[in-house]
Amino acid sequence: RFGRLEVHYQPQVDVAHGRLIGLEALVRWRHPAYGLVGPGMFVPQAESSGRIFELDMHVLDLVCRDLMAWRARGLATPPVALTFSLPPLMHTQVFARLAEILPATGVPGELLEFEVTESQLLDSPALLHQRISALRALGVRVAVDDFGTGYSNLDALTSFPFDRLKADRRFVHGVASDARTAGVFALIQGIAAVFDAELLCEGLEDEADLSWLAERGVHCVQGWYFSRAQPVQAIERILDRFQQAQDAPLSVPEMRALLA
Repeated sequence: RFGRLEVHYQPQVDVAHGRLIGLEALVRWRHPAYGLVGPGMFVPQAESSGRIFELDMHVLDLVCRDLMAWRARGLATPPVALTFSLPPLMHTQVFARLAEILPATGVPGELLEFEVTESQLLDSPALLHQRISALRALGVRVAVDDFGTGYSNLDALTSFPFDRLKADRRFVHGVASDARTAGVFALIQGIAAVFDAELLCEGLEDEADLSWLAERGVHCVQGWYFSRAQPVQAIERILDRFQQAQDAPLSVPEMRALLA
């Protein structure tokens, strides 16, 4: 109500094709006394108080308005991913709100990606499947987030329509130097291949890990090695830089420079 929630965006890149492939939306609270507060400090409060549906819909509205503004400036915008808690996905008004927000902002469904965590797949799987199928009918992409940290229930994945599998950072950070991490990552990569889903690696911080992934044909990454989450104005400049530089595939140093 007071306009103190804002969205920052972390870029996602494809290092094989040298391009920006997406943004992850992360909400922040611009607190008058404590400064910029991360979601871990207030999202649990929203969940426990039953206000998470309002929060998620508010963030979705902010994201769609940012997308609308970027498109109005003639910027090519990649899809934006948002993490949704289970209660909002199951809320009786979720599709009514989507029917309000998307037409009001003019954002097509294919510019949005909704992330659900792996552990959510076992909660009301039949109903969740129906909701996700309805979202995909709107053109919205669906990703399984934090994969490897939950139940790893392959039966639930089999009945769940999704487009992207996001390997959790604990199976990406240090993968080049830790044999056990590398072994688990190989399993995750195999699962993504079986389900014909794009594999995106979160939490990339080191060049050695990037090289290890590239050698194994994994090219879609997100993490501080390329960029932290940045505010709207910075992302607008980044979109402009990439748009001007897309005559040829960019190298890793060139992408890092554009994202700086």
